[in-house]
Amino acid sequence: MKALILLTGESFRGGGWLSRRRGSPESYKEQKEACESHVKFIEDANLDADIIVVSYDTPYTREMLSWYGPRLIKSKIHTGKAVGFDNIYRGALDLIDDWSMYDFIHFFRIDIFLKPYFSKVFRWSDKITYAFVVDPIPLLESFPRLNDMMLFVPKNHFDVLKRRIVIMHDLWVWGVIQRCGLTKEVAVYINTIHLSNTQFGINPLFRIVNRPESTKYQWEGWVSPGFLQNPVFIEE
Repeated sequence: MKALILLTGESFRGGGWLSRRRGSPESYKEQKEACESHVKFIEDANLDADIIVVSYDTPYTREMLSWYGPRLIKSKIHTGKAVGFDNIYRGALDLIDDWSMYDFIHFFRIDIFLKPYFSKVFRWSDKITYAFVVDPIPLLESFPRLNDMMLFVPKNHFDVLKRRIVIMHDLWVWGVIQRCGLTKEVAVYINTIHLSNTQFGINPLFRIVNRPESTKYQWEGWVSPGFLQNPVFIEE
């Protein structure tokens, strides 16, 4: 199967949550670890994968792009202030020349380190697949909030991407999932619930680099609603 990996967002960040500081020397080591984990995932999953990177300019950008080797087919590097998640997301989609050659597209935020467990739960699915649910409270109204630091989109749902819909974590709350007819077409990799920001809560799939990782399991004992659970991805 042919995969397209889209790596997006700010690289070599520092200063923790909400910080816009990037490119400092102390960010180098952990960002390199994150990039290496992306390559390792591709190798562990035995994927035939192309890579596109959309990020921001730092003193280390050229070196970072080299870490992805020949799999890197395109990149777009912004200068100056952050342009926002929507623009980064759509900018990555705009770089795709031939959608037909890919069986699935997988987004990853570029500053996440993929833990080995992610390779164990990753499988191809015919559903749009998020990492996990991030908050149990909206489950009472069946409007789950989803972690959007990684996102699997199979070929049968490329039409959603081509419509340039930004598949963010609050799409159920905003009614986008319902209007797109996708209420039965979304799943999560693991059924346990975790915070998005690993500075405040740990999860088994990834950590955000260049900030401390919490040891707290914020929503222990809570699980995703049944309509999101995919038996392929049940956590052991």
